[in-house]
Amino acid sequence: MACSRPRIALPSCARLVVPQLCSGRLKAALGASKLSPRPMQVEYQLTLEDLVAFNWHYSSTSATARRRYWSNLAWAILAALVVVVLWPGWGGRARVLYLVPFSLVFLLIYPACYRRLVTLNSRKLYSEGQNKGVIGNHIIVIDAEGIREISAVGESRTSWEGVERIDQSDEYVFLYIGSVMAHVIPKRAFVGDHEATRFYEQAQSYLLGGAPLIRG
Repeated sequence: MACSRPRIALPSCARLVVPQLCSGRLKAALGASKLSPRPMQVEYQLTLEDLVAFNWHYSSTSATARRRYWSNLAWAILAALVVVVLWPGWGGRARVLYLVPFSLVFLLIYPACYRRLVTLNSRKLYSEGQNKGVIGNHIIVIDAEGIREISAVGESRTSWEGVERIDQSDEYVFLYIGSVMAHVIPKRAFVGDHEATRFYEQAQSYLLGGAPLIRG
């Protein structure tokens, strides 16, 4: 589960620009930098729901989180087995009639309960502060040198050497800059699915040390 604050972003201008930049503020911020001649930019609004979605994605894809999931499930069934074995006055048939239905029902409802728990914990985590610079408007620019993020409270730069992995879901692109930290980019920020795909593929190419995919 996410513990540090994920770096994030949101849709407003919602355009992918190669190489022109749609924001005058962004142009000024990037003026003195040595960016790739063909940077790719996306501007968006990040919401609490986006952060919750990131935490669920992490919980469902992280090896550590998945081990915790299966461990909790196994311990619950083991606890039920212990109760059945040690409960006084039950015969063998009664024990089986209790354990089998309980295990089946628990296996069916546990995934939904686990997701709800992740959601509730995420909401509680992010409701503890104002989260300025996390929730709100973000601009992400990628080029051959790395990732640049601009938010209401400042800007940051991460080279591709500092990016651990790039992942995506049906609704998001995740640029992981730590094991539990990522730039969360909603795909709704792009004009269409094709632009979201281009952005994702270009980021992957940069991460792997490849040349820009965008030409012309």
